[in-house]
Amino acid sequence: MRRGRRRTGLALAGVLGALLVGVPTPAGSIAAAPPAATAPAPGAGRPFPRVAYAPGTEDQLRDRLEREPHRTLFIEAHQRTEGQDDAALGDHSINAQRDLTRAAKWRAFEFALDRTVIGGAIVPFPSEAERLAAGRVAADVLEQLLPRSRLAVDPPIGGWDRDISSSEELISAAEAFDLLVAGGYPFDAAGREAATAPLAAATDELWTNYTDLTTANGFAALHQNNHRTKSGAAMATVALVLADDRPAAQTRRWFDTGAGLVDDVVRHVLVTGDGAYAEGPFYWRFTLLNLVPYLAGWEQALGAEAWTTAGGRVLPALAHHPLVARTVRWLGDLTLPDGSLAPIDDGNPGRSAPFGALPTSRPPLPGLAAEAAWRWAEAPDPYAVDGNVDLTVESIAAYDDGVSPAAPDRSPTSFYVEGGDAVLRTSWREQATEALVLGEHDTASEFGRGPDGLGRWPQSHEHADPGAFLLHAHGERLALDPGYLSFTEHGDVNQPEDHNLVLVDGHGPADYLQASVAWGDDPAGRPPAEGQSTITATLDGDAVDAATVVTAYRGATVARRFVLLSTPGADDGYLVVADRVDAPAGADLTWMLHGNGGGTSGGTYQRREAGGTWAYGDARLTSAIGSPSGGVALAEQEGVHELAPSGRATHTALAATIEAAPRPGRAAGADAVQLLYPNRSADGAPTVTTRSDATGTTIELEDAAGDRSVRVLLAPDGRLRIEERHLDGRLRTAWAEGVDELAPSGGPAVALGDPTTATPASALGLHLGSGSVEVLARLHRTRRRAGAGRRRLGRGARRRVLGHARRWRRAPRGRGRRAAHPARRRRRAAGGRPGPDQRAEVGSSVALDGSASCDPDGTTTTMRWELASAPAGSAWRLDGAGTATPTLLADRAGPFRVRLVATDAPGRARSSARSW
Repeated sequence: MRRGRRRTGLALAGVLGALLVGVPTPAGSIAAAPPAATAPAPGAGRPFPRVAYAPGTEDQLRDRLEREPHRTLFIEAHQRTEGQDDAALGDHSINAQRDLTRAAKWRAFEFALDRTVIGGAIVPFPSEAERLAAGRVAADVLEQLLPRSRLAVDPPIGGWDRDISSSEELISAAEAFDLLVAGGYPFDAAGREAATAPLAAATDELWTNYTDLTTANGFAALHQNNHRTKSGAAMATVALVLADDRPAAQTRRWFDTGAGLVDDVVRHVLVTGDGAYAEGPFYWRFTLLNLVPYLAGWEQALGAEAWTTAGGRVLPALAHHPLVARTVRWLGDLTLPDGSLAPIDDGNPGRSAPFGALPTSRPPLPGLAAEAAWRWAEAPDPYAVDGNVDLTVESIAAYDDGVSPAAPDRSPTSFYVEGGDAVLRTSWREQATEALVLGEHDTASEFGRGPDGLGRWPQSHEHADPGAFLLHAHGERLALDPGYLSFTEHGDVNQPEDHNLVLVDGHGPADYLQASVAWGDDPAGRPPAEGQSTITATLDGDAVDAATVVTAYRGATVARRFVLLSTPGADDGYLVVADRVDAPAGADLTWMLHGNGGGTSGGTYQRREAGGTWAYGDARLTSAIGSPSGGVALAEQEGVHELAPSGRATHTALAATIEAAPRPGRAAGADAVQLLYPNRSADGAPTVTTRSDATGTTIELEDAAGDRSVRVLLAPDGRLRIEERHLDGRLRTAWAEGVDELAPSGGPAVALGDPTTATPASALGLHLGSGSVEVLARLHRTRRRAGAGRRRLGRGARRRVLGHARRWRRAPRGRGRRAAHPARRRRRAAGGRPGPDQRAEVGSSVALDGSASCDPDGTTTTMRWELASAPAGSAWRLDGAGTATPTLLADRAGPFRVRLVATDAPGRARSSARSW
């Protein structure tokens, strides 16, 4: 199993940006006329089961139960059910009905397969009477189901947000009935009516609550997030299952409305153009509990076909939509080194995703099946299936154990510009160093728009944390994102001061929930929120990963540059954060650093002269901070964070405050630089010194165990320079901003070979490896671009930063030799050149041209284009992706991003990148 950093596949996105103006028109051919409003839901007349697995595959599933992990999954689900079906029938409390409906689904599955567990072995039921008894358990649960939408029932049975509970019960109950019928349960007419009547009644009332806001106190209007997706998926799934048991007009409206609610959220309101889910990985996992059965039901009823509602709305098959495949990739990229989901926004730490419930052999997994299987197994909760909806049935049906699990065959570093996530990671191994940097705006920060282009509000799971980051290394959680706790407690951990960001006079951006509510006054305008931020200036190298987050709040503008440096092939990374903050003179600017130590965390904290040291488990985090803008005042604060898998603890947070002051030739404010250095607790602590003088602020660190010395310099003009050496003085890595030539002592010189003017955002770097040199260049220029109206960019024009990055390896030719960019390379891979950024009108076809791509060694070059991001509602149409000159359908207003990978005959692949 390969987990290391691999650089021969996709690395960086070649980007084409098109800011499109105008009202979008539907893409593709004219949709067929919708079926009559009295037509049934698409499941009508189809064999059972209609959701969990394809009819007639029972023998295949029974065969899987002889092998792992299916055998263990089956036995564990059986054991869970032994406790869940102890709840009293007729107890309509949420917990009781959750357990009963999960138990009913499982007993119905055992009935359908004629398999149970006896003495730790999976065997057929000893008799038909015992098999029927298992089915009777499920049927009894269906008859006592609460026949109401919990949204319309007073607490404790219901409440303003309990449509979630209804949706989960409906999904599980619908699948239980589906499986009972598939297994031939002997319903008579009265028994079948008794089993389906409560399910139909609850679904119809939930449908009414979402379509008539005068019911249930209008609570459904508050639910524009996962509530909407889960409730919609439940309505549509019940419609598929009961399409022959209830009037056609009724099941049709359930399906039309439910599928429309899902499409609203997934293609428009909360999923960004590159596949990130705005509520964070935890809530995408939570949504998948309902979405997986819904997608499975759609697949059996419609396959890849779109569905046209009675109102004429065309809904694509989401499982076959490229955007949903991107969400699967994003969910994997947003895992931490131990395999758990990053606890950003409202997210509990330590949670695993149910990757195995996604079908291995059909969309959205093809191309991602091996890594999904690997991440499903390599996680704190291996083979995760259990939740409010138990996905064991789906996992047994979907997961093909013939797939060989493998870590992703691509860079462990990834950037989601629209999604607001920059993942800087040394490898896919469990001991990797990973920094996750946040820079969210618009949809990513839960200010998304519906198909009508109007803002959807309110949204309640967003943390206002622009430029925040977390850091994991050596198998430990070191720089904290505090987690979620629960919805009633998240105010203890979701404030800006609870995150690793810069505060202005003690505060970060104002509450995003209130800004979301205020957006209702002008949903066609820009979100009335400070702290909207953008990730730019990205770079993905063997030895250096980098990203910048730019944002503004509380009268300050903040530019945070993050640089993760490491030895290629080793998980010994460390993070440098350099900040430029423009703020009114006299403002107190405070850099927060929440380390996992001190308080009740179980770790230790110790103040240092210019920073702190936190030790937790097998790792230690040493920090230092300095500023060429003035003195730094350090103070400790108590922070709260969530433990995994549950509970809370306190830790020591270090607050470093600098007073904003006038700067010669620049706006008032302050610059600062932090070094965050992880190492193993068993190794000696590094020594660190920090000084500030006329040359700027210098941080020097020496790590004897790591054979490493690091020197970080932040100059008075804000430019950053980093040099890393072996303890004997030999250069290992160098990185410098705002230069067009890099000539470190003890290493080769590097110069730009084109007329691009270096700016403070430009950077050059190199790493001296064993017999090779990695050279990195991040080149930037500014260009004036017209805005696309208030919907996208606000009024007037806006300045964009355009850049690209390349890297190559060449044999060193002696000290000080000049390596020009990009000429005179040796043993070089093919280079992909996607052409310039373009503007296009909505509805036009954009011609792309990669013919400038070349292989310097003269071998044949093949090209592959991929549409990596598209605006909400786009058809994601890219024709001729395997040619040098494909065409992109620009069918929506907003940015499109494409990746071009050029591969030479030996199989070496490279892609260039621009981001804006």
